[in-house]
Amino acid sequence: MTAWRIDDTIGLVARAYGWFALVTVPVVSVTVACWTATVSAVVDGWRGGLEEVLPAVLLFDVVTAVAALGGAVVSLPFTHVLGVLLVDVRSRRLQVAATTVLAGGLGCVTAWIAGEAVLPPSGPLLALFVGVSAAGAGALARWGQLRSDTRQRPGVSPTVVWP
Repeated sequence: MTAWRIDDTIGLVARAYGWFALVTVPVVSVTVACWTATVSAVVDGWRGGLEEVLPAVLLFDVVTAVAALGGAVVSLPFTHVLGVLLVDVRSRRLQVAATTVLAGGLGCVTAWIAGEAVLPPSGPLLALFVGVSAAGAGALARWGQLRSDTRQRPGVSPTVVWP
């Protein structure tokens, strides 16, 4: 990549939002729901099933995806600055790691603020949940962007070995 443009920033943020809303949030929320149901069954003798929990998980995923649109807009300037700083860095691992830390950090901070504003005791838990999901989405998005960039450059093999 010769220069980092605003198109690159928008593309990366859009790709990360897609991963966040469609993959990482549902996977993390279903995992948390399964662990919660298991612990409740063992500790409290809860006889319910996941069918009682999954509607709440689905609602949470939809609300989180809608709220994450604001987070995507907030992340644009930070992502652009990071992209400009990393334009000369050759290490894919470092680029993916930096994007992961930025996405997870921004996700944690914004989720903590939102959690404290809506339901004060939920701030730290929401921050952890969103931070993990955002970090995963950021990593997947940056890795995909790097693979796409490699495929578009002439004379470079389209096979990219991770990382």
